[in-house]
Amino acid sequence: MANLYLHGSDEMLCNDEHKYVRFADDFVVMCRTRSGSLESIIRELNPILRGWFEYFMHAHRSTFRAVDGFVQRRLRALLRKREKRPGFGRTSSDYRRWPNAFFAKHGLFTLQEAYAAASQSRKGNC
Repeated sequence: MANLYLHGSDEMLCNDEHKYVRFADDFVVMCRTRSGSLESIIRELNPILRGWFEYFMHAHRSTFRAVDGFVQRRLRALLRKREKRPGFGRTSSDYRRWPNAFFAKHGLFTLQEAYAAASQSRKGNC
């Protein structure tokens, strides 16, 4: 299922700015320089998350928080790797160093916020 759904993102993420490798639902984005690499990754990731929101729009509201948590943990792991530190980005020091607000400041689209906004618009139309 992941291979079918993520094929479009494969095509979108393959460009001259960075290399992109994916196996099933796991992926790695490799940039030539460190500067701007997080913004580049988030810029490429946001359309994918918007697509996932459309896919999960009728899911239970706790689904969005879980997916957002997974994406943020994966980004923390990438940031740790960029600093040549081992680990998966799950320690409390990682959360303090790169809180959720850090990703929001860099423009990360969250499914939880999209769900809240969509719920408000539906309530207003009733």
